[in-house]
Formats: sequence, C-alpha cells, structure tokens
Amino acid sequence: MKDRLATFEKRSLPGDPFGQAELTWEEIRLAFVSLEPLRGQELLQAQQTEAQVTHRVKLDYFNDIGPEHRMKVRNELEIGGNDDQTDDKFWRIFHIESAINWNEQNRELHLMCREKV
Repeated sequence: MKDRLATFEKRSLPGDPFGQAELTWEEIRLAFVSLEPLRGQELLQAQQTEAQVTHRVKLDYFNDIGPEHRMKVRNELEIGGNDDQTDDKFWRIFHIESAINWNEQNRELHLMCREKV
C-alpha cells in the first residue's frame, strides 16, 4: 500500500558569492510510496548487486526518477508539535541505488535504496 508521502530531489550546485559550488537539493516531485525494509534472504540477494541496499520503495511509474536522485520521507518519530521541520532530523533520507520499471509496463517503479544514517 502506497501510504507514505515522499519528496524526490535532484542535486543542484549553485555558486556562492565567491564562485564556490555548494551542494544543495532541489525538489522535483512528490509521490505516495510504499517503503519496505529488506530482511533476511531478500537483503542478502539485494546486496549481491547493490552493496548497501536497505529498502525497496514502490511507487507509480515516473520516467524521471533514478540513481541521480534522492528521496525524503518524514521521520514520524521526530515530528511531534514542532512546526520548523526543515531540519534533517525530521526526515529519513534514501539514496536511490537503482530504479526498476516493474514488468516493463510503465505502471510501477521499484527503487532499491540505501538509507542515510
């Protein structure tokens, strides 16, 4: 069930006033996702091809999401009553290792992801 709202972002390298590139992230899409931690045999099999994969994410198919992006999902344990949720502690961040067009039908996308800790 796709019950978590996720933010997908791409890298952006705007220059600062001194001409130095500063890594930031730019939001490109919101989507409801199913976030599934990998366990046991499934985790071992996934890590044979993608060394640090920890989660599978399922979402409706989009052709513009891939390994050059990251995904953010609200950290439900940290939300509480605080309205300033721009701090990273309010988000779980996932680096996308691979994107699979499930059954090549352009209906569902499976992302193999590594959670940033």
